[in-house]
Amino acid sequence: MLTRRLASPLRPALHRSRQWALWLLGGAYLLFAAVTALLDPPGAFPAAYQTPKFWMAGVFVLTLLGAALAPRHIRRVGVGAFVLLTPLLWLEAWRMVSLGLQPAELTLWAAALAGVAPLLLGSAWGGAAVLTVLAGLGLVLLEGPPLSPGLLAAWVSGGLATAALAGVSFVAARLIEANLALHEQASAQLQAARFDGLTRVLCRAATEEELLDRLRHALETRTPLSAVMCDIDHFKAVNDRYGHPAGDEVLRGVAKRLRRTVRGSGGLVGRWGGEEFLILLPGLAKPEAHALAERLRQAVAASPVAGLPVTASLGVASFRPPDDTADALLARADQALYAAKRSGRNRVES
Repeated sequence: MLTRRLASPLRPALHRSRQWALWLLGGAYLLFAAVTALLDPPGAFPAAYQTPKFWMAGVFVLTLLGAALAPRHIRRVGVGAFVLLTPLLWLEAWRMVSLGLQPAELTLWAAALAGVAPLLLGSAWGGAAVLTVLAGLGLVLLEGPPLSPGLLAAWVSGGLATAALAGVSFVAARLIEANLALHEQASAQLQAARFDGLTRVLCRAATEEELLDRLRHALETRTPLSAVMCDIDHFKAVNDRYGHPAGDEVLRGVAKRLRRTVRGSGGLVGRWGGEEFLILLPGLAKPEAHALAERLRQAVAASPVAGLPVTASLGVASFRPPDDTADALLARADQALYAAKRSGRNRVES
């Protein structure tokens, strides 16, 4: 069964978006810290730079290094960044409240973190991180020294703006997650519909689609295409003597050997019906296809399948442009298959 994580191509896109969000946030903060230090130097280095504002710059340096060295673990890097940045935000807020400073810079970066958190961490964890940040800032205002009405209004306005941006980001992240889940569910259903439930090779409808696509491509590019019809010998006797569960095990085992044998050639295996399989071999003319069909025959007969000796008969046909059709190609492969059966089974004819 295909997993939901593998079913959707949107997860890599979401992963890249998280990387870009972290890089942009970290890069912007480092640029902010550097520019403000140059335009308005806080004093002698290093004593004057030992404040939460510049400690946060150090955290962002570590965060960007982590994102570069471990890009596959971007969420873990993000979690680590938030764990370190949150108390530093609180300390910076306490410092600014104690000194009676305007909260413009702190509000700006708190809002930026609130905007990135749901995307980077997911709506649930991102929402929790934002609520933690806001709760800490609220506690600082309550426990800190009294503020003038103007400063208090500025802090409250900044907190409300941060909360509003966090809410919008949370809703957007939930929408992304919901759409991703729907896309993965649809992809999983589509993949399940294309594969035979018993043998896990292509079902007949999907095999027919692939055949038409490969024929079109062969005609447009003037490249060879061959088809191999494979039928398990005396399969009815297996069901009659050993029961349908044993027959199912034989079908699964033969399908697995067919898939494994054609894997390196770019071939496709589909269940055509009952104990019959159709193998499409794009890029192979009849001589090469006949040789590969012989390897398929040998793979099936090499050892018992589900504890039973099993052989298969195979018929090979190749596309004849420009007037050949799918029906004609299949008819020739079918004729070759029956020739193999009439000749004693466990053989290849073309």
